[in-house]
Amino acid sequence: HVFGNHLHWTKWLEMMYAKSDSWAESCLRGKFFSGMCTTQRVESMNKYVKDYLRKGVKLFECIPAIDRAMLRLRNTTAKDGFNAKNSTPVLKTALTKLEQQASLIYTHRCF
Repeated sequence: HVFGNHLHWTKWLEMMYAKSDSWAESCLRGKFFSGMCTTQRVESMNKYVKDYLRKGVKLFECIPAIDRAMLRLRNTTAKDGFNAKNSTPVLKTALTKLEQQASLIYTHRCF
């Protein structure tokens, strides 16, 4: 979008990048990352699968163990999604009254 709109590295773009902590979160809202960066997610997934595998496990035992791990992960993700949709959003700023009002007006996806 930057180059397609001939913005390149302008002062405006520099200013927006500096303020990205203010707007980036809203652009990524609705994408579940559990507050983790990519490296953390990979390390977390490795640990998760390792909990179901042990040293010396036979090859024919790997697939059912990984299948159980993935089933548990899918169930946990579904439960977390349900809880997020059916709970009150966490208020993050000092403007609690404004945030509370916005949380009642806007959907969870927007808020």
